[in-house]
Amino acid sequence: MYRWRSKQRKEGQSMVEMAFILPLLLILFFGIIDIGYFLYGYATVYRAARRGADVAALFPPYESRLGTADYDTEDMCVQHVVNTVQKGSVLIQLQDVAEDRGKFSITYLESPTGPPLSEERDIGDTVSVAITYTVEPLTPVMGLLPGIGNDGIVVHASSMRTIQGLGHTVGMSGTDDLVICKK
Repeated sequence: MYRWRSKQRKEGQSMVEMAFILPLLLILFFGIIDIGYFLYGYATVYRAARRGADVAALFPPYESRLGTADYDTEDMCVQHVVNTVQKGSVLIQLQDVAEDRGKFSITYLESPTGPPLSEERDIGDTVSVAITYTVEPLTPVMGLLPGIGNDGIVVHASSMRTIQGLGHTVGMSGTDDLVICKK
């Protein structure tokens, strides 16, 4: 009879130990999932900014087409940069970046040694594409961490390129149309 009680106590002890360890293991597991998703989100936003800057270096829109609040969607060069930024993001939805200048911007930078930047952009000038996006967590576990919560982490990525072309080309996006960046 003494053996039976000892065995029963050990089984009960294992259940109590598992009750203490299981929440910690689940928090660790879901934390790893969310951290991996945040890293994926950062990589996606960074890659989108790089791709946008690469296209903006070949098809630089005129600054008058960029505007202060909205982008001129009729300009093929602006549209090509925006489409390139939006393309390729599977889980991270970048469709809304073109609608909000706080989240997406195309700017030209003045050279510290060269002449001031004019409306006539030229080969050798620098163009920058910047994206700000909030990556929201997949699980509610990140809500347990102070400073993050369920609102997510704001990711900011920007990329600069030297302008290599002025948007006069044939065959953009697999078509045979002549693309000219409008003033």
